[in-house]
Amino acid sequence: MSGEFRALTCDGRPGHQIVAVFSARLADTSLHARNEITFVDNGVAGTARWVTRATFRSEQHPHGPPLYPDGLASLLDRVPAKVSSAKKSAS
Repeated sequence: MSGEFRALTCDGRPGHQIVAVFSARLADTSLHARNEITFVDNGVAGTARWVTRATFRSEQHPHGPPLYPDGLASLLDRVPAKVSSAKKSAS
């Protein structure tokens, strides 16, 4: 697990943000081979998609979607290669 605590200001009021990033394995490893996974959370349907780290906005990819919260990119960069490449090896 990686984590970070930050003080911040939101709407002019002081607050804080706690980010926890966990390493996890899917019980159903066949999900790694799918491009999209549909799910229902609290009665709301959604779709999860596998994307690469390079997909998100960066100096090299300035028009990509943002990665939230701020600082998550640096936390993900600290994840060992074995964990971040699990999808590739499962395909």
